[in-house]
Amino acid sequence: MKVALLTSGRHDLSYLTPLAKHLPDHVWFTLSDNKCEDDLRVACKAAGAMGWATKLIYEHKPDCMLVIGDRTETLAACVAATCMKVPIAHVHGGDVTLGAIDNVCRHAISQLARWHFCANPQAAEVLRRMNVPGDIHTTGSPAIDLLMAKPRQRVQGKDIVLAYHPETLSVIPPLDQIQHVAAIARARLPEGGKIICVGANPDAGGAQINEYLAGLGDPFVMRTGMQSDEYWDLLAGCYALLGNSSSGVIECPSLGVPFIEIGDRQKGRARCSYGDGRACERIAAVLNSPGRAPSALP
Repeated sequence: MKVALLTSGRHDLSYLTPLAKHLPDHVWFTLSDNKCEDDLRVACKAAGAMGWATKLIYEHKPDCMLVIGDRTETLAACVAATCMKVPIAHVHGGDVTLGAIDNVCRHAISQLARWHFCANPQAAEVLRRMNVPGDIHTTGSPAIDLLMAKPRQRVQGKDIVLAYHPETLSVIPPLDQIQHVAAIARARLPEGGKIICVGANPDAGGAQINEYLAGLGDPFVMRTGMQSDEYWDLLAGCYALLGNSSSGVIECPSLGVPFIEIGDRQKGRARCSYGDGRACERIAAVLNSPGRAPSALP
């Protein structure tokens, strides 16, 4: 089976890279990861993604398109694949994040998908209750595969890592959101520590958040553009992660890092194990032999 791996930025690219090693016949579909200043640009970006995905599907003629997560541009690409009769494999379907538009995008992708690769049993149950079409498999998250590939020793330091993304369903402006978050970070910071800001994602308001954080002086320090391994190394030695990043729920427990959660972006997401380091193996087994499913996570 020829599998197209859809990526729209560093986050899903790093998660899909270990999976690609298990899929001998694959091609990368890369969408723009440009930041969006407002909802209009988010919608325009999604419209562009639909056209670009259509072009890539026509050129490469994959047997399946594999996507991860919940982005608006990912949903747009899935609509293109559906129109061109290319089945969709969806990773991380069934997760619930009530504080962002990503939640409805994720569920819409699940309704279009043929194969569902859930990160935990709770997510799989959500999809069953939604009565989605296709096959549901509980595989774990590829993020945990990548995280566990490199041994890390947890040594708690004094720095707080700040990872805050806009709450896209909130009536509170992004600038007001991040001013509140920065104040909490200052109050929680151990003496002698720094607040390491890793930058917001491309959602509407993300650029405002990054601009504000970049303009703050000591103890705030901007470190954007990190690869996953760099980010996890940073987490392993920090005091705590503060904000609303999914990494606080999915990866911090595996690293033993405290997560100071702010706001509703991750509201509803299961607090449980997200895998044992074999998610990519399980996903690839299904796609390489669609009639034979691997064993699920216990």
